[in-house]
Amino acid sequence: MTGPSPPSRGSESLAVAHPNRPTFICIGAGKAGTTWLWEMLRQHPDLFLPDVKEIDWFNEISFEGSDVRNPNHAKSVEWYLSHFDDARPGQVSGEISPSYLWDATAARSIHDFDPDMKVLVMLRDPVERLFSSYLYGKQKGAIGRHLTFEEALVRVDYLLGRAAYCPGLHRYLDLFDRAQVKAVFHDDLVVDPVALLEEIEAFIGVPPFVPDNVRERHNVTMASKYPAVTETLMRLRIAAKRHGLEWMVERGRGTALHHLFRWFQAQVRPYDEKPSVSAATDENLRQRFIEDIECVERLLAVDLSRWKKPRASRG
Repeated sequence: MTGPSPPSRGSESLAVAHPNRPTFICIGAGKAGTTWLWEMLRQHPDLFLPDVKEIDWFNEISFEGSDVRNPNHAKSVEWYLSHFDDARPGQVSGEISPSYLWDATAARSIHDFDPDMKVLVMLRDPVERLFSSYLYGKQKGAIGRHLTFEEALVRVDYLLGRAAYCPGLHRYLDLFDRAQVKAVFHDDLVVDPVALLEEIEAFIGVPPFVPDNVRERHNVTMASKYPAVTETLMRLRIAAKRHGLEWMVERGRGTALHHLFRWFQAQVRPYDEKPSVSAATDENLRQRFIEDIECVERLLAVDLSRWKKPRASRG
């Protein structure tokens, strides 16, 4: 079924005079510290981020799968800009949507919207990030609860399909001036979150501000208390999107069924035993990612040799 054509994100959107339009976007990667960043920046007195962390307007494809359309992409520029209506005069506005890194069309759409946009990307050891994404998918019901990590890598297309960083980085660096694109690393978040936050704030163009909870962990992946129910509800949601019934998902927002779905997703518990990647899978994946890692090294002029070593061999 063919859905409505997405709105123009070019000259039409640039003509919209909105005093609080976003001037920076964090494009991901998912499970690389973006929730921590959202929580930190929302406390900055000179910054405004919407209550919704991931607006997901510039991406055509939804996070649930490569064949699942994103219903927000078809919404108007007025809908998008309405998320920034509550910014106070003088505040710098921005948003965080990890889907913008892997979506093939988001970079061009963002550039058409504002060629002066500042683009921040957070990167993480690709194997660690991939495994965290797998666990998060199981928590939310998007990945079958009985699938092992190795089985999911074969059966869930978006895991490996969105794991490479270089294609997304290329899209942004080909369009935006290099000074407008900044990459930071999850490794630095672990070592010194204060220094990383201040580096990001300087890039955005606001004075340093360090919240008291800067060292707290956010969006920690855990096990679902009701995996069967959560998985069933998520499968129904994905099926509706996949078959062009996005309107059902949209109409359901705010209803009792939607709140029930969110409630089940929120019911989590710590793992009885912390999951980990087997040594063999870890080594195989690192061999698979070497070409992409070396591409990132060339693009960003950084040393990422630590990402190439199997965890068992790290000192």
